[in-house]
Amino acid sequence: MDASDEDKDQDELSSKTQRKREAAEARRLGQQLLDCSSKQLQQLPIQPALANAIAEYHRLPNSHGARKRQLQFIGKMVRSDDPERIRSALESTVQSTTQTDAKEICRALAERLLSGGDVEIENLLAKSSRLDRQRLRQSQRSYRQADVVTRDKISNKLVSYLMATLPNPGTGSGPETSGKE
Repeated sequence: MDASDEDKDQDELSSKTQRKREAAEARRLGQQLLDCSSKQLQQLPIQPALANAIAEYHRLPNSHGARKRQLQFIGKMVRSDDPERIRSALESTVQSTTQTDAKEICRALAERLLSGGDVEIENLLAKSSRLDRQRLRQSQRSYRQADVVTRDKISNKLVSYLMATLPNPGTGSGPETSGKE
């Protein structure tokens, strides 16, 4: 009788574990939905209540874990809908000009600037007058003098600066096209 009770407990444990995995996967899918633009969300086959929950997430401040709770709620709504249908539609809708791609372009540009010389800075400034020459040179000097840990911080700051300053780094209209020569 103890063996059957043990098997029953094992089945309950595995099903609870499976539910937790599904909940975590739904939260990750919800996080991906949060990264989508409103135009992309309109193209996805999601319920209006889910779209409203996503809009509410963007309006919430991050005080007292409000966004975390809202993300959990979005995950619950994704689980109640068809997560696989949403995932496949999301993958087909997301274009190459997403925020992640723009960040990767800026990261490659920052690496070129930090490892290159004044020529790289001058080339970039010729293509985008919105950038600050002094800030770029200061980042370059600090990078050369820094240790490995600090170099990562300097590189990340430069990537953030480029993301904020460059217009549409993922569309090919910005300075990143110089790396494709």
